Amino acid sequence: MRSKWVGLAVPAIVVCALAVSACGGDDDATSSSSGQQQQSTAAAPSSTTGAPAATVAYTQRPTSVGVTEPVGKPIPSGKTIAWINCPSPQCVTAGKELQAAGKVLGWNVKTIAPTGADASSTQAAFEQALALKPDALSYIAFPTAVIQRQLRKAEDAKIPVFPATVEDKDIPGSVGVVYGAGYAEKGQEASGEYAGSKVPAGSTVALPTVLGFDDAATKSTNAAITAGVKKTCPTCTTKVVPIPPSQIPDAPKIIANAARTDPKMKWIQSSLDSVTGKGLTAALRGAGLTDVKYGGTGAIEDGVQRVRGGEEEFVEVYPIRELGWQVADMMARHFAGASVAPDGGGVGPDPWIITKSNVPPTNTFPIVADYQQQFQRLWGK
Repeated sequence: MRSKWVGLAVPAIVVCALAVSACGGDDDATSSSSGQQQQSTAAAPSSTTGAPAATVAYTQRPTSVGVTEPVGKPIPSGKTIAWINCPSPQCVTAGKELQAAGKVLGWNVKTIAPTGADASSTQAAFEQALALKPDALSYIAFPTAVIQRQLRKAEDAKIPVFPATVEDKDIPGSVGVVYGAGYAEKGQEASGEYAGSKVPAGSTVALPTVLGFDDAATKSTNAAITAGVKKTCPTCTTKVVPIPPSQIPDAPKIIANAARTDPKMKWIQSSLDSVTGKGLTAALRGAGLTDVKYGGTGAIEDGVQRVRGGEEEFVEVYPIRELGWQVADMMARHFAGASVAPDGGGVGPDPWIITKSNVPPTNTFPIVADYQQQFQRLWGK
């Protein structure tokens, strides 16, 4: 089963990790190991032909939402849509965007929020959504195995389901998946490519990885980042830094310890940016590692803030606002009797890498500046 939480582009169930981190993170975390500290050494930068594309193209703000084909048919109004929030604040943002899109289309979007991050709370939220007898149901990243029974009920009731950021196959009742298979990997590979262009040849790029959370998706994420690194630094290698779930609050210390014991580890590329980024600068400095840099993949607001403050070198950001409108677009096509193919699979905005030189003035922003207008034109509005 593979599914990914929005804004993080990591395994869905890692939201539990975020909850743990929120309870125990420490901005002033330092290396717990006393003794020798690695001395910083100067090294020649990597010289690869792919570097210019990685450092220039990915920092250009995308101008297209990715969907270009008009619906071409009348879109029915008066629909009731059930949206189930995941425990991440990014799902709340996506839900608000879906509501805004629904208002344009004359729909009533009702939001249901699980009371917790556990399976029973998730299932109860889906049962509540089904009780509304909606015309469509949508959600972000919940693993199919957790909500299998509720999805079967939706299918039996002929309620079309529109998952987003889910890579599971054979989802009961699913009409199509927004930001599905292959989409997250584009950003992950781009972030690896950018990281590879910034490190000395022969470096090790660390990939912090929480153990036991949807391992198939984790392996996919790490493989995509690795493929990107190899494009711009063929002599570089990547190395998983395992983080036990019980030690998530200590992730910065664990990463700093790994970098201290591997002199070639010059970069940390984290798809768990909200988990590992907080306190990482302090942990690296506490370990005497002034030449180790880090970046985030599928990052959210706190990562953008760290880039602005000079702590984090870059983040590859996730188009969470555009997602809500693309869900509405897929629904509109379905209700109008048009093909939903223009929205499926890996369709979405191109990857965008934020550095200190191009960071927007606020922590929250769309990837595509006129995304709402682009979708409205597709709808003839």
